[in-house]
Amino acid sequence: MIIRQIKFRALQEIQTGSRKTNYASDDFIYSNGYYYDKYNYWFITPNIENSALAYSDNKIIVYKTLGQFTGQQYNNGNEIYEGDIGILGEYTCILKFDFLECRFWWIDIVSNQWITGRPSDAKIIGNIHQNPELVR
Repeated sequence: MIIRQIKFRALQEIQTGSRKTNYASDDFIYSNGYYYDKYNYWFITPNIENSALAYSDNKIIVYKTLGQFTGQQYNNGNEIYEGDIGILGEYTCILKFDFLECRFWWIDIVSNQWITGRPSDAKIIGNIHQNPELVR
């Protein structure tokens, strides 16, 4: 039995002084978990002793950019995450997780219909957070 590695990615929230902004960093940060403290969503970033909940090592993330790893990689070795944009046959699609079906689906950006295919079946061309122009 192969067990899929649980990982997440998100953009880090940028803060200026004591005021939060709605601005996100340009690069994704990665983690194996996150939590919510009633104010912010935090990425758990284990330190050397692997004490994952040490606040000093954790980063505030922009929740709407949070995406889960599919457990699959594109043919160039890059990991595929929820929110990635891919070409699947003639369709340009966004990869989303369906909690009712407990699986990842490709959604055609034109028809908003589910397209059958594994995450690794598509040619990944970007993601909805760093390349929003691809889905307009």
